[in-house]
Amino acid sequence: MYKRQFVNDYIDGVFGNRVPTWPDIYTWLRGSPLSGKGPVILAHIRNRITNGPTWYDIPAVDVYKKYLEVTKAGLIAPEDCYFSLMAPTEKTLFQGEVIHRQGKLELYYSTIVKPMRAALQEGGHNVSGLTALRLLKGYLNVNSYEWLWHLLDTYDDHVIEFSTYSIECGMLKGFNTIYWEVRLGY
Repeated sequence: MYKRQFVNDYIDGVFGNRVPTWPDIYTWLRGSPLSGKGPVILAHIRNRITNGPTWYDIPAVDVYKKYLEVTKAGLIAPEDCYFSLMAPTEKTLFQGEVIHRQGKLELYYSTIVKPMRAALQEGGHNVSGLTALRLLKGYLNVNSYEWLWHLLDTYDDHVIEFSTYSIECGMLKGFNTIYWEVRLGY
């Protein structure tokens, strides 16, 4: 599965628990929580390009301004943007990338409390087999763990990118894990 395809599936909720997400700036402007009242709602400008740029922790009321800034500067094409609310990064317990390949579980993970790219870059660890299984069982709640295995069984040789939090979060009740990507393994 390639990035543009899995982004559409992610937005449609095919991969399970996710944060609220909008496919383009027009949908964002029609349906996002832009109210300036109450706590600041943070958003994330994401991309449809492998290893492309992303912008975190943008106040929802400033997303359109930031979108114009980055697209006019040529940092990303308008059609490559999609938008999500920020997950509760400050509640991060565990996050990474996992694949079940040729009967072997492989996990690249971090427990650093930062958005995933930064956390993995700063303190990523590779483990496999029983160690990987033990870590996943220890951090993911029952619903999240069972769904992860559904994804691993459904998408053979695909990397599942996830973040696990100390609280339930996302669009589905009873989950403490967001599944960010399902992409062909490498």
